[in-house]
Amino acid sequence: MMRCILSLGKSFMLTFVLILMLVGCMPEKEGVTTHADVHRVGSLLQIATNQLPEILENMPVGRESDYGFHNRAEFVHAVVGLPYQEYAIKTQLPTGYWRIPVVVNGEHRAMLRYGLMDGGWSWEGIGAHGLARELGEVEESLSQLPRSGKIIRDHQFVCDYVQYDVPPDGKVYGSVIPLKTAKRYLQTYSMPVHSVDLSEILMLRASDRAKLHQ
Repeated sequence: MMRCILSLGKSFMLTFVLILMLVGCMPEKEGVTTHADVHRVGSLLQIATNQLPEILENMPVGRESDYGFHNRAEFVHAVVGLPYQEYAIKTQLPTGYWRIPVVVNGEHRAMLRYGLMDGGWSWEGIGAHGLARELGEVEESLSQLPRSGKIIRDHQFVCDYVQYDVPPDGKVYGSVIPLKTAKRYLQTYSMPVHSVDLSEILMLRASDRAKLHQ
């Protein structure tokens, strides 16, 4: 019982810290993050925190490893991590979905997926433990803890990119970090794999799409 209470305390504390970080990252330029943005993301984190125990308990018994967990005993240590807004590279606009890592003792284990439906947050599923693990590695490699994240998805060429500390919504632009799927794609063209400007990726995609239609 006490372990459960301590785990819930950690979860609420992490949610509170993330909300404070979001408030602190408000830039004073175009594309400013508003208090409405902070409230929206904060409400998502709170909902995910409240729903996480039930989501984990409803996981099929014996299939914990399929979702990135070693056993069900780990569930009491699970907390939510940094939320990522999902973007489509084709439009450079939000897809309407957010991904939130499930973290156990500092390790990213799985991703929760939420959508904004009829003005409220709707849980869509849990999984993608490979993506969760890689996002954890990327976050650890950064010089400082990120305050917000975006996942830019390229479904046509099966590539994912991430971007940190950029205001939510609007068109995505600027420098992005390729994940493993994107690194393999970029390496075939001898392009940098640590960080690359999105405009270069878009030009490369346009060229490859033209070849597909020849």
